[in-house]
Amino acid sequence: MHQLGVRGIRINIATYGSCSVEEFAARINIASRLCSRNGWHVLLFTVADAIPALVPILEKLPVPVVIDHFGLIPPQINTHPTEKVLHRLLEKGNLWLKVSGAYRLGDDSNNEFSDSRIGSLARRFYQTNPERIIWGTDWPHTPPMEPSPTVREKYPTAILTLRVCSTSCTHGLTTPKQLR
Repeated sequence: MHQLGVRGIRINIATYGSCSVEEFAARINIASRLCSRNGWHVLLFTVADAIPALVPILEKLPVPVVIDHFGLIPPQINTHPTEKVLHRLLEKGNLWLKVSGAYRLGDDSNNEFSDSRIGSLARRFYQTNPERIIWGTDWPHTPPMEPSPTVREKYPTAILTLRVCSTSCTHGLTTPKQLR
């Protein structure tokens, strides 16, 4: 699989229902062992409220961890408790955060990628550890989040529309980084 370009294993709890922390931890540990043998990373797609309980597990993993889609933190005026947890993990350096899937987070009912709270959230994470923030895409999207054709045309430039940060920051987010 490595020769075919695989570089990580994604564990998806957000889409297919919840499980206990113990079950999630077991899945993470199995994936981590496979990733460790191959020099890969573990990608977690989970709801924001599950992340704090996973911190002791994530801190002990022998492989890099990527949290998908902002950790599904709902953008809000006051900081969500999981945001603080992710900032601490970013500071420690074994965690990467993917600023992707903005359409999953805020009020994007107009399909304009214009919810300013998402840009603010991305900026706060970027300021914590710019080297650990990566941008990704679900292109061409997965159900049930299938956007309209208009959104499909706009998505490749959505990171700029969100005005996450300066031009140099945007370049850093969209330039491939090596997950070590």
